[in-house]
Amino acid sequence: RMRRNAESLLVLAGVEASRTWGEPVSLVDVVRAAVGEVEDYQRVTITTMDTAMVVGSVASDPAHLMAEWIENALRFSAPDLTVEVNGRVKPGCYLLLVIDEGMGMPPEELEAANERLEHGAAFTVAPSRYLGHHVAGSLARRHGISVRMHNTPCSGITASVELPTSLLAGSTLGAPDGAHA
Repeated sequence: RMRRNAESLLVLAGVEASRTWGEPVSLVDVVRAAVGEVEDYQRVTITTMDTAMVVGSVASDPAHLMAEWIENALRFSAPDLTVEVNGRVKPGCYLLLVIDEGMGMPPEELEAANERLEHGAAFTVAPSRYLGHHVAGSLARRHGISVRMHNTPCSGITASVELPTSLLAGSTLGAPDGAHA
């Protein structure tokens, strides 16, 4: 967690990731790496994930981005609730969802958060509780990843992360196979 916080500051400073893999990495392994970077990892459930590979040279950034979302979901959920992560092949992208059943956000806060994610904002004038949003947004903009937050139907937040095909190794986006993580 301390390493991720240090890397978050480097992301905000515009420094590229120093950790890279030479070979493509399974997307489920990228998600597992993200789960391994949060303190309350035992409360995270990886459900169904379609098979895909991420280009090794960029795999650490999606892992970091997912760790920020998972950490956020855990922080705003009751300690007895789990956070679900799943992934699906969609036309032109791979969609990852981080779903919590926490307290959710009022519409105006949700709109402001999505604006921060999409366009960024001066981190120095924003409250530090939004550090994860700034880091996730910076990583997303760096790689052309679409990131949005939505209210979960009953309660909580669902963070959607759309990885473009440019980050996926080879032609790994075949028909969804429903492989379980």
